[in-house]
Amino acid sequence: MRDGPGVLNSYSALTVSSRFDRGACRLFPALVAAQFGACASAPPPTPDQESRYYTFERAADGTLPESFVAGVSGAEPPGRWEVATVQQAAEGRRALVQHVAGGSPERRTVAWLRKSNLADLSLVVQGRAVDADGKPNPAAPVGLGLAWHVRDAQHFLAFSLADGERGARVEVISEGSVRLLGSAPFIAEPGRWYRLTVEQVGAEFRCGVDGRILLEGTVPDAYRSGSVGVCTLGNACAQFDQLTVVGAK
Repeated sequence: MRDGPGVLNSYSALTVSSRFDRGACRLFPALVAAQFGACASAPPPTPDQESRYYTFERAADGTLPESFVAGVSGAEPPGRWEVATVQQAAEGRRALVQHVAGGSPERRTVAWLRKSNLADLSLVVQGRAVDADGKPNPAAPVGLGLAWHVRDAQHFLAFSLADGERGARVEVISEGSVRLLGSAPFIAEPGRWYRLTVEQVGAEFRCGVDGRILLEGTVPDAYRSGSVGVCTLGNACAQFDQLTVVGAK
């Protein structure tokens, strides 16, 4: 796990649209100046901002890092989140893995930061769908994503990639139930690493994959702040790496 300056290097695929320029410059001046040549006169990050970068290389196999907590929505079968040495990792040798399949299509397993409470934010993670043995099997179900404004395993927002032609989804998980906020066409391939991004400024969010924005909208009033993490859907298993968090507390 690394925190600090390494954060800036993980945003090369992230773009800032005019709709978000003002908020991004206000919240993440160092990030925007370094990557997009904007806000050159903006002040450095203040104590009310947070930045973290996780590669999981220093964590022991078979453990969930102490900075994370994990859970499952509703009364679904629990997942198993742990760091593991993986084949063809996004970077290094290790990744954070959820590798217990089962449950209904409504099942959402989530691992989130134990001590984090952010309002406006930018998130990036590398993720890929694998089978229960951790192999990049082309027959593995797809269901992986970023979770934000997490209160607990029963209450959070999720941007995910799932099976089907409209596989990019933004959902609200409330009292363990899933409500779809929006979806967009995207066919994700099992075993392939994708860079997922989420940005929120005020009530507005946007979500993308590999530098392409797929979904934009407004979050419900009850989900304006909280922790951040990663999630899986239904009976899918997944691996995650290079989790980057920048936000305002």
